[in-house]
Amino acid sequence: MSVKLKVALFRDLLYLREVICYGKISAAAEKNGIKPSNLSAIIKNLEHMSGKKLFLRRTNGLFPTDEALELAQKISGLENSFEQTVSAFLSPNQTQHISLYLPANLQFTELEDFAKKHAFIMRQTDFPEQADVIVSYAPLNDSDKVIVENTIGRRMRQTIWVAAVNKEKALLLAEHLIVKLHGEN
Repeated sequence: MSVKLKVALFRDLLYLREVICYGKISAAAEKNGIKPSNLSAIIKNLEHMSGKKLFLRRTNGLFPTDEALELAQKISGLENSFEQTVSAFLSPNQTQHISLYLPANLQFTELEDFAKKHAFIMRQTDFPEQADVIVSYAPLNDSDKVIVENTIGRRMRQTIWVAAVNKEKALLLAEHLIVKLHGEN
């Protein structure tokens, strides 16, 4: 298989994983700046190439089959390996900067290790307006941010906002913070 075909197939597999994550072609297409019709054609082509049905199509969205979920895990592993390779290749000034705002009473360990592993530089800020990722107890009125609400038990409600800038890395960081808030490793 030529490099050109490998690159195209890897791109299509990443799109497949995005559709699995979002559950709808339109949402995955919007997030990735591609037309829904083009993304739909990519998914159908992958199903044709593999000879496997990857989604159950329903009126309320797409539901990945077990084979698609297993494939998505392998794709995530490939993407992580790719990002680590790129991280090792790029000089530190070419990595993304992610700013994080945390309330004074919240401390997270290993954030610098997490940032290094995922090829971005972590900056902590004292002002939510300057942050890509915001952990806050109070609501923010900012339409440019994606809200990921995180509930811990019945009493504590923690909200994490993710800025549109640096979205992929910021969402990855938000997911990591949620796991840490729940005490999972």
